[in-house]
Amino acid sequence: MSDQLFLLTIPDFCPWKPAVLNAIAYSWLENLESPDFPYNLPIQKYTQTEVGVRLERVSCLLDRLSRGLLEMSRKRSGGVDGNDYFSYEIGFLHRSVREYISNTRELQLRDHGPAFDAYSGIFRLQLTEFKFALSTSDDTDLETWVERAGEGGVLRAKLDDLLLMLAWANSIGKYDIPSRFLEEIGHIVEEYSRMVRTRRQDLPENNTQAFKGHRIWGTNRQHSFHRAWRRRESQHPPDLLCDLVYCFIDLQCLSSASLGRLKQQNSTSGPNLLLVAAISFRSELVEQLLLEGRSPKEMVLMEPIRPAANDFRVQPITIPAKTVSQSVWLIFLFNAVEQFIWRGYADVSDGRCFEEFLKYNVHGDVLFVLRIFPPSKEMKDAGYHHDPWGNERESDDRVVFDLLEYLEVAKPTNLKAIRTRLSCRTGPENQHEVTLISGPPIIHRHGDLSKALAAADEKRLTDSSIYPGTVALS
Repeated sequence: MSDQLFLLTIPDFCPWKPAVLNAIAYSWLENLESPDFPYNLPIQKYTQTEVGVRLERVSCLLDRLSRGLLEMSRKRSGGVDGNDYFSYEIGFLHRSVREYISNTRELQLRDHGPAFDAYSGIFRLQLTEFKFALSTSDDTDLETWVERAGEGGVLRAKLDDLLLMLAWANSIGKYDIPSRFLEEIGHIVEEYSRMVRTRRQDLPENNTQAFKGHRIWGTNRQHSFHRAWRRRESQHPPDLLCDLVYCFIDLQCLSSASLGRLKQQNSTSGPNLLLVAAISFRSELVEQLLLEGRSPKEMVLMEPIRPAANDFRVQPITIPAKTVSQSVWLIFLFNAVEQFIWRGYADVSDGRCFEEFLKYNVHGDVLFVLRIFPPSKEMKDAGYHHDPWGNERESDDRVVFDLLEYLEVAKPTNLKAIRTRLSCRTGPENQHEVTLISGPPIIHRHGDLSKALAAADEKRLTDSSIYPGTVALS
């Protein structure tokens, strides 16, 4: 068992620390001998007394099996809501320990006993930790969402960690994730989502939609359409499939029955899956969903968000203020242009998603308003300190371009096919007023996107910024 313990801490997809950090997870080390663990166990919550017993077991186990190379320590943040389920971590005694184990002893460890699937052990320990976790007020209380900017609780964070590890193992370690494993995650998410208490009196005044509950588990990858760097929390029901798509986990490992069940979970939040697939450039999944009856014209609820600044006194607001929902198509457009400007290139699958959406008679007469901000030093010298992302930072330096202009600069491989689907090239050639998706109308002149992007490249080297500000319908 000592060999198994070391193999669990040195996976190639996590080269700087043990993949399983939470100490209590190692209290189930002996249970890994059963291939049905933890699938055959019901979801249960441990009392604080039981948590203490298991942590003591881990301490003794490390003393006996790790030969002093691994240690258990209390996290600086301490307990959460008076329990220690997530309070202790496992780590290497020194940063050189992992290198020593992987470089000099890994082959010996694997030769000592029968074949041991370290990946399966890692993820089953993480799954068990997640399955038996003690929830906190951050996980169950909507009032916490109002007070703490919707950051979500420990359980949501643990789910994110688990999916991230799966994505790394899938892409780096070429690990084929068992369908049974993802099915079990789906069961746990569905069970935990019932814990959320929905209390109407806690809603922000300007949110016109009632909370649906399931606050922790929903993930909707929409953009705010207003300012860069926004944090947001979704009120959607369980959308585990969206998380899997966003993490680029190969869905082929899911059985058709499991995939259908996860899609049924997602159906309660409408077009969420199509949106996530499109902005993740999963063009094959986009095509499949469109054939199944989804549409880029479907609307996505624009939910309360907060500024990214660490000022939780700011009340959550609904973006955009006048429109509580926006189509998958417009959110996809904004995301595509934003990513192109930040990265300087377009994803190959990006063009394929454009072509698929244009088959559904979407609105192609779209303008993008690009706002260019002066260098930070100039802003500081000018005395702007209150709201670094507020409108006071905006300059008059704007560029407006239409959809076809963007595509010709981005140069997707299927540009010719896309161009034929855009029946005509539109957009104001002179000074013109258009209605923005978010914010009041503005006066602007038609600009040259190529020159703007060249300026952006130069400004990146001089601590200045260029951002896609808004989408407009002309």
